[in-house]
Amino acid sequence: IRPRTMRNILLGLVLGSMLGVGIAFTREYLDETVHTREDVQEATGGAPILGMIPRIRQESLNGKNGKQAQALIGGTGELGARLVAGRDPRNPVSEAYRTLRTNLTFSNPDKPPKTIVFTSPLPRDGKSTSAANLAITLAQQGIKTLLVDADLRRGVLNAVFGVDREPGLTNVLAGTAGIGDAIQEIDLLESGKMDFMASGPHPPNPAEILGSQRMKALLQALEERYDLVLIDSAPLTVVTDAAVLGTKVDGVVLVARANVTEKGALTYAVEQLNNVRAPILGAILNDVDYRRDSRYYSSYGKYGYYHQYYYGDDG
Repeated sequence: IRPRTMRNILLGLVLGSMLGVGIAFTREYLDETVHTREDVQEATGGAPILGMIPRIRQESLNGKNGKQAQALIGGTGELGARLVAGRDPRNPVSEAYRTLRTNLTFSNPDKPPKTIVFTSPLPRDGKSTSAANLAITLAQQGIKTLLVDADLRRGVLNAVFGVDREPGLTNVLAGTAGIGDAIQEIDLLESGKMDFMASGPHPPNPAEILGSQRMKALLQALEERYDLVLIDSAPLTVVTDAAVLGTKVDGVVLVARANVTEKGALTYAVEQLNNVRAPILGAILNDVDYRRDSRYYSSYGKYGYYHQYYYGDDG
C-alpha cells in the first residue's frame, strides 16, 4: 500500500534533524564574533579582561524604568536610558561596572592610570555606554572624575546628558574658551555629581587636533585637577583618532560587544594601537547575554545562576 506514511515520516525526521544539525554547525563554524573572555584574549593577543558587562535588557529601556533613567539626568535617546549605574546602583550591570572600576584601579598598582581612552573596533560596540557608566560609578565612590567626549566626528554624550555641546573640547583647544568654561557639572541626584566636557564643534581635521601639543598640555592640566579623566574616542578601525590619543594618555581600554564585534576587527584595532606604542590597559566584553549564550558560560559556575536570580525571568 502506497504511500508508506510511517516510513516517510521517519525519513523526514531523520533528514530534518541532519539538516538542522548541519545548519547549526555551519553557523557556529562561520561565526567570527567574540562570545567569551577567551575569544577576546585570543583576538587581542592576551590583553587583560577588565570587565564582563551583562546585557541591559530592552524591557527596562522601553518601560517605566527607562523613562525614569532619562529623566534622572536629563538624558535623551536609547543611550541615555543605558546609564544604568546612575539609575539603579543595585542592578547586576551596575555591579559589573564597579568590578571594572576596581580592575582599572589595580591594573597598574605602582602607577595607577589617571587618563584613560575608551575606544572600540567599530561603532555601536558600547564604548560610550561603558565610559559614561564607569564615570558615574567613580563619582558615586567619591573619586573626582571628568568624562571627556573626544569623539570629534560623531560625539553624542552631550545629548545623552542633556547639556550643550559648546563650549567643549575643541573650543578649549582653539583658545576660544577656558577649561573651566568647558566643564559642565552633571547632577546625578542621589548618585552625586560628575564633571563632563562635551566635544565642542566638530572640526574638519580631528586627528590633527587630538595629536597637537595643545591637547597634550590640556591633558596635563586636567590630570592636576582630577583623580581620573575618562576620554571617549572614535572607533579604531574607522579612523586613527583613538590611536593618536593613545600616545598621550596613561592607557587605552578596548570595548568589544558580544555576538557583534568580529575577532578580526578586534585584532586589527590592537595592531593600530601597537603600531603607535599606545599602552593597552585591557579589554571589556560588553552586552553579554548570559541566558542566550549559556553554552559559552556554563563553566563560569555560579555567576550565571546569580545573574539569573537577580534579573529574574524578565531580565
